[in-house]
Amino acid sequence: MKQWKYCLLCLLALTARWAMASDSTTQQAGQQVFLAERLVKAYALQRLNVTASRPAEQLRTSSEQFARNLQTLQQQAPTAAIREQYQLLAQLWTDYKPQLNAQADVRKLAALNEEWIYVAQQANQLWEKWDVSQGRKAERQLQQQISIQSQRLAKLYALQQLGANQPFVASDLVTAHRLVTANLRQLRQQSAQQPDRLSRIQLAETQWAFFEQALERAMKQGSSPELWRDVATTSERIVEVMDSL
Repeated sequence: MKQWKYCLLCLLALTARWAMASDSTTQQAGQQVFLAERLVKAYALQRLNVTASRPAEQLRTSSEQFARNLQTLQQQAPTAAIREQYQLLAQLWTDYKPQLNAQADVRKLAALNEEWIYVAQQANQLWEKWDVSQGRKAERQLQQQISIQSQRLAKLYALQQLGANQPFVASDLVTAHRLVTANLRQLRQQSAQQPDRLSRIQLAETQWAFFEQALERAMKQGSSPELWRDVATTSERIVEVMDSL
């Protein structure tokens, strides 16, 4: 009897550990989309000579994190379809990474980044669908989407300032803006009965207002590093608040 109980406890412990590992890799899958936006945002801010939020350091650490996540996700991909997406993402990363260490053509960089983000999104969606099929809660949370879109907005505006004027840049700016506004509203509604959480969402809304004001000033008044400093810092504060939820 004791041996049976011991075996059962071991099985439960292994199951819990496996579930935690699966949750962690699902979070990493979503983080890859965030990092794909963040890397190019940091690169563009660096090109604009912005030092606030330390874009050079952010570029380095985000690159390292992306590579670590990619290795884990390739190793732990639960299906052939997911594994194939990460193999493609790994190839894109190999081809794409040198672009972030040179005076790249920003129009080409913007287009390549969209391909990279698309593959990361496809992989993330496949992973979430597999999670649901296994009876677990999908990990795509509103706060993660707000973090991603705040990085995307700062990135697209900075690339636009550097000369990336393709039609998709302008249209995606509108889409990302709408998504942040809608997601913040939904987050507030979901947290109406949670005072502590609601106060942090209100802080995020305040930072979002500051972010919008900073972007408007930067786009109207030119490319001085001082103006883009506020864009950089407010976009990071939105991420910090979302991480705290």
